[in-house]
Amino acid sequence: MEPTATLITLAEVSVAVVGFAGVVSVLRGDSAPGQETMRQWRLRFMVTTGTLAVAFCLLPLPLLAYGVPPGSVWSGAGALLALANIATAFWLLQQQRDYLGQALYRPTRFNDGIYLAVLAIATFLLLGNIAGLAGGPRFAPYLVGVIIWLLFAVNTFFRMILASSSDRPRSDRR
Repeated sequence: MEPTATLITLAEVSVAVVGFAGVVSVLRGDSAPGQETMRQWRLRFMVTTGTLAVAFCLLPLPLLAYGVPPGSVWSGAGALLALANIATAFWLLQQQRDYLGQALYRPTRFNDGIYLAVLAIATFLLLGNIAGLAGGPRFAPYLVGVIIWLLFAVNTFFRMILASSSDRPRSDRR
């Protein structure tokens, strides 16, 4: 499959996930008392990660359409994606601390640790791609970096659907 078609398909899937998540969030308004903070945090996380997936799926398309060499596109877009990975990781930890009182909230610490580890691996792949360690800039590391954000959004969507009452922040418990 061509990189352009792949990125357009992933952007469509990302938009669908974020849109469907918004609908589910509204329809699931009858959650357990006190679970509102966790639900708000998950919705915000999912919208952020889904939006990042859409943005980075669409970013290279105009460059490729205007004839910029693919190697330059994957290097430049990969550099921006690596910077976004780092900045977003810090921002999301800050947001989680603001919402839940801890940067690594105890009931979700394992899942958060996996997110951070996968994000670090994707960032190192992108940096290696930029440095030419794969024999020149390639599409595959960039694709992995974009897919990670989509997988985070999908994972959070399932966590929203399957959330239990023991999953809420301690400050919300009665």
